[in-house]
Amino acid sequence: MISSPPVKFGARTNLDTDSNALAKDSNYLAQCDGYLSGYCTNAGAAIIIYAEAGDSTPDVVAGKAGVYLSTGDGHFNIAILKNEYVKVTASAGTLTMLWTPIGNGGLVKQ
Repeated sequence: MISSPPVKFGARTNLDTDSNALAKDSNYLAQCDGYLSGYCTNAGAAIIIYAEAGDSTPDVVAGKAGVYLSTGDGHFNIAILKNEYVKVTASAGTLTMLWTPIGNGGLVKQ
């Protein structure tokens, strides 16, 4: 029986594929499955995450499928699938994000 090598986590980074810091209110395309995590300097800030396949400007509109998460505790961790677009915003404070790929691939700014 031939077995596949295990898929491993790639290096955690706070940069997109152009080596720019991941930024709130920017749209990104995931090159592979992975986890997007982050925190906000204002722990009471509302953090809203939009993730959607097939839409380079993900947002929450009536009738559109997608992932929507709002936190009130200043941090988040969410699974993002390959070829999903993702956008994160925060109502206040500075938002820091980290991308942890499963395998190889980054977040491409759109």
